[in-house]
Amino acid sequence: MRIGRVISGEKRVTVIFNGEKAYDATKIFEMPEWHLEKDFFKVFTENELAHSAFSNEYVVDKIDSYLSPLRYPGQIRDFYAFEDHVKNSRRRRGLDMEPEWYKIPAYYYTSNSNFVPHNGSVDFPPFTKELDFEMEVGIIIGKGGKDIPEDKALDHIFGMVLMNDWSARDLQRREMKIGLGPSKSKDFAMGIGDSIVTLKDLKPLLKNGKFDIPVETYLNGDLFCESNLKRIYWPIEKLISYASMSSMLKAGDFLMSGTMPGGCITEMPMENPRWIQKGDEVLMQSPVLGVLNNRVV
Repeated sequence: MRIGRVISGEKRVTVIFNGEKAYDATKIFEMPEWHLEKDFFKVFTENELAHSAFSNEYVVDKIDSYLSPLRYPGQIRDFYAFEDHVKNSRRRRGLDMEPEWYKIPAYYYTSNSNFVPHNGSVDFPPFTKELDFEMEVGIIIGKGGKDIPEDKALDHIFGMVLMNDWSARDLQRREMKIGLGPSKSKDFAMGIGDSIVTLKDLKPLLKNGKFDIPVETYLNGDLFCESNLKRIYWPIEKLISYASMSSMLKAGDFLMSGTMPGGCITEMPMENPRWIQKGDEVLMQSPVLGVLNNRVV
């Protein structure tokens, strides 16, 4: 199931995408929008949709704009989980791999208050001259838990969504020297895709412990990179289990994959890279997870 939230005729509507059409979930489940948003995880995990649910009378004919597919996001933990990305980024700075990286799946906390939806605009932050993007996948927790064992971890996933972790690289370098990790350099915009794809639809893509989910990014219409979630070093079960050690994960929390290999300007082997500028458009898309397009203004 692909779930989104849109503005249609000045109304906020939760929709279910089926093929090329969007269907009004409030009509399918016969409940008001506020109720559906409040009990989002309960509604979408406890109700099976019959084919008859996709009636033509439930079609949303016009989508004026997109919203974050999850209205009430919880905490966001952003992992650093792709070995190739880490190697490439550190090599550009003349650094070798840190042995500790292979021992623990490191992450940092980032803001849940600056989501930019599909087709939304990103305001160019005044504190950077090196604006970058990061092609990532967000894993959304649907069932809370503490000290979750790895063999039970997938049961806690609600679904996945495309995400773009916008980053101010020059400020990030200064912050990292302090030793606390990135802060304001990643606390101004977080792109989120047009839809959440639920775990039921993703399970067939699970092979050898990894989800086979291709993603590609276009910069101003030109292909920038192609990658796949299956290239992740740390299995998603490990990320969930590690994050829940002595800590409660709650429904609505995000675990972000970290940047997929090749999925940012920082990784590129260029002496003087062209950073993102006003007017640039970054499009991320996946045949599985949908689309995320943002223009910088």
